[in-house]
Amino acid sequence: MFPGTGPCLEVVVRKSVSRTTRLACTVLAFTVLAVTALAGSTLAGSTLAGTAAAAPGSPCPHSGALCLWDQANYQGNPFNVRALDPAVGTCVDLFDHKWGEGRAKSGFNNGARTASLFTSRDCTGRPYPIDAGSGHPNIPIKANSVYVY
Repeated sequence: MFPGTGPCLEVVVRKSVSRTTRLACTVLAFTVLAVTALAGSTLAGSTLAGTAAAAPGSPCPHSGALCLWDQANYQGNPFNVRALDPAVGTCVDLFDHKWGEGRAKSGFNNGARTASLFTSRDCTGRPYPIDAGSGHPNIPIKANSVYVY
């Protein structure tokens, strides 16, 4: 671990950390951050309750979050994610949260920076970007991870 930092920063800075540490950081990020799962039930609803409203006309109701849906055109079950520290960002393994193998069919980014989907589970390889303030009503890749800010 780097002096004065926690293990989650180490995951972002150094890729040679254990899978257990990476998973623990992802779980921590989802515990503290806004996460909405099956049938729209919020797993960390208190985090989102105090956030500012999203931009008018956005299908994603959460400011600063990337919203994914399991159907095209922003329909179906939602899944919302953002980094614990937006200045640093984090890689989220969608597969570990039952959102891998291409479950994300559409997405809208209410964050201030581009979010990138990847077919790998560790945010490596060719990114599929979703720019800040924009969306993709039909995601053409089988995403297994996403780097968010």
